[in-house]
Amino acid sequence: MNSHSSTIPIPGCRAAHVNLFGLWACCKAFGQRFVEQGTPAWIMATGSEHSVGLPHTGAGFYTASKHAVLGLTKTAAGETARAGVRINAICPGPIDTRMIHSIEGQIDPGNPSAVEQR
Repeated sequence: MNSHSSTIPIPGCRAAHVNLFGLWACCKAFGQRFVEQGTPAWIMATGSEHSVGLPHTGAGFYTASKHAVLGLTKTAAGETARAGVRINAICPGPIDTRMIHSIEGQIDPGNPSAVEQR
């Protein structure tokens, strides 16, 4: 870690770390194992609406990490395809979770439920 990483707060940094490095670690471990097994296998990565260009205010780093999920997925898929290991990403839209409600509050702090009407 460089000296800046511990002193500059980056919104979404933890989620970005999980999104990118978590996916990389899983593809590396399971992809290698599936290739060695020699049997067809699938790895599914999870993107989000942010992966395909639906950013929201204050989530630039998180959105960038979701774009990285698609890039890493495509690269890993190309590296394992000949061995019969398929790696794909699914990108669901918003789901009624605490995180979504937090985002709604950031978009329109005075009336978070207005986001549903858009």
